Amino acid sequence: MASRSGAGGNDPYARELARQAKEQEKARKAAEAEAKRKAREEKAAYETARAQEAIDRTYVVENDVEQLSSLLRTAVLDGKTLTFDRLKQQFTPTPFIPPRGRTLAVPLPRWEEYEPEPPRGLLGAFGFGRKGYDAEVAAARERFDRALRDHARDERKRAEKLAEARARHEEQNQQEAARVDEWNGRLEERRSAYRERDVDAVEWFIDQALAASEYPHGFPKAHRVSYQADTGDLLVEIDLPLEDVVPAARAYRYVKTRDEMNPIPRPDKDRKELYASVLAQTALRTVHELFTADTEGAVQSIALNGHVATIAIGLDSVNTQPSKDEGVDAVAMNTDPVMKGLCIIQAKRTKNVVSFETVSALAGVVEHKRAAKGILVTTSWFGRASEAFANQHGRLELLDGANLVHLFKEHMDLDVIPGPVPPKRRPQ
Repeated sequence: MASRSGAGGNDPYARELARQAKEQEKARKAAEAEAKRKAREEKAAYETARAQEAIDRTYVVENDVEQLSSLLRTAVLDGKTLTFDRLKQQFTPTPFIPPRGRTLAVPLPRWEEYEPEPPRGLLGAFGFGRKGYDAEVAAARERFDRALRDHARDERKRAEKLAEARARHEEQNQQEAARVDEWNGRLEERRSAYRERDVDAVEWFIDQALAASEYPHGFPKAHRVSYQADTGDLLVEIDLPLEDVVPAARAYRYVKTRDEMNPIPRPDKDRKELYASVLAQTALRTVHELFTADTEGAVQSIALNGHVATIAIGLDSVNTQPSKDEGVDAVAMNTDPVMKGLCIIQAKRTKNVVSFETVSALAGVVEHKRAAKGILVTTSWFGRASEAFANQHGRLELLDGANLVHLFKEHMDLDVIPGPVPPKRRPQ
């Protein structure tokens, strides 16, 4: 009878191959499912971390804004203004800590650790082996004596090193105590001089008080002081932060579909208002801290000048119509919180000195327009009378040809040909 051979239905080898293939496919699908599960978990963990990052960034921004909003309140409430008493230092001696390994003495060698064991049994009872034992004892005694000498030597060195370390420590304490005494002595001398309105003493202490005032990150610390002893007037100049001290973002949001961390912009109006508040708070805080620090009553008045260390060259400006300009070539609006206001600009291209009448006329337009500033630009130069008049007026700025060359290079990286060279002035 002929046997049937199909797909291996009765063939053990074929069945085993089929079983292995089925197991492999099952293992492949299980591994694929496990990989997908891990990928989902990793993606979820990543998205959770990014979402938390957005929350953390938002918290940092909000905390920064809170610090900026409470500059003045913090200084008034914390009561940490520097005074002469707070400048005093206290000396606290540090305890002596022996060097490692030199604290305790090493125990003395013991004879029991060196003594050889005597003969035992009948040999010992009858005195046999005594000669060898005596030799061992003599050798052990020599080793023991040498160990005692070594111990004494090492102990002496340990004690010397310990004494040296203690002496160095005491010397350091004495030096620190002397330094503190010297500092406090000089401080009392300065306090006495401060009471007498000594200029150096007052300016030194005001420098200390300004340097000790803590501001958020991004605030400049540069300052200059000048004291008038006869009147008690104090002039203080401080550098103010730039507008970028206010965070440009109001918050952060993580967009999962695009995997993007998007800042939510702070409205421009809010930024400018907060920046103006920061400048005002800084000014009031500085005056408050200095008057609070003046416990000796040397300062009668404070004149504060704040400077923003940047070049504000970009103004919103428009040209004027030729027949209606009142001699003005352009008007500009400065939106800076410190120097905001209308700016009148006039330009004169000439080979000769700009007349005093031109400068005086611009001053009249500035007053008529109630402008914050007037700028007169020329390719030539100005006379001494014009410069003196502008300085006295306070709201006029004169830019001559030499200044124009510098401005073109600094802001436009252009090398331009200078205008007419002014004649050499005679010394006044």
